[in-house]
Amino acid sequence: MSAARVDCLPNSRSFSILGHFRDPFAFQKLLDRCIGFIHWDTESAFTWVKILLLVFTGTYYTLSCLCLTRIDPAEVPLDHFFGMWFLVGGGCSCFSQWYVLAIERRHLAKVIGFLTNLQQNGIDHPTRVRQRSRIVLYSIVHWTTNVSQTAVWAVTLLFTSSIAHATSNSYL
Repeated sequence: MSAARVDCLPNSRSFSILGHFRDPFAFQKLLDRCIGFIHWDTESAFTWVKILLLVFTGTYYTLSCLCLTRIDPAEVPLDHFFGMWFLVGGGCSCFSQWYVLAIERRHLAKVIGFLTNLQQNGIDHPTRVRQRSRIVLYSIVHWTTNVSQTAVWAVTLLFTSSIAHATSNSYL
């Protein structure tokens, strides 16, 4: 009885362009420079944009929580009211994770450094060369999935801003 093949990707020759990366973590490192938390350099504009976005997001969620206390549930459709609470709850949950990553970025950098060093041991070993394109492809697929989920949630939670609803009422 033969074992079933569990690898769903075609032969790595199909992804030959991805095999040219010597560092399979190159995609993550590129993204981290732009939107990640490992590389923080106050001389870089990217770092200041990241800090500005963290402050903006924290302010937005604080205002959202305050505005939720001013909304009468009877005035809002139930799905929008639920969406407002979900937006704040889910958003604050994600924000707290990003905030912790920003604070603990040195530990994350050590983990990525360890994995990079581990990967560089025997970098030209045939097994590593053969798997390199798959690692890069999986990284790109994972990132694309996260971005698409963000787009889906943004559309799903449209019209559920507690700030917009609270400011549209005349009593504020």
